[in-house]
Amino acid sequence: MDIPIVIFLVIYSVLVVGFLIMSLFLVYHALRFGQTTFLNFFTLSMYMVVSIFLLTQAVQFINTVDWSQTINIVSLLTSVVY
Repeated sequence: MDIPIVIFLVIYSVLVVGFLIMSLFLVYHALRFGQTTFLNFFTLSMYMVVSIFLLTQAVQFINTVDWSQTINIVSLLTSVVY
């Protein structure tokens, strides 16, 4: 019984889309209802820079993976580790 590894990419993509939607809500609410101070804008800017950096690093790693491979579940469950 082989499971294609691309399933993990689909699950990860759904989680990333959820993260992006929640980030949009966060930024909107911080700008709309937060105080208009330098610290607020600095914090939001750092949040966006770090988020973009992590997402681009993830995309670069994802591009190096061979997504046509499969995982054999039966051999994983029946193998004995000593």
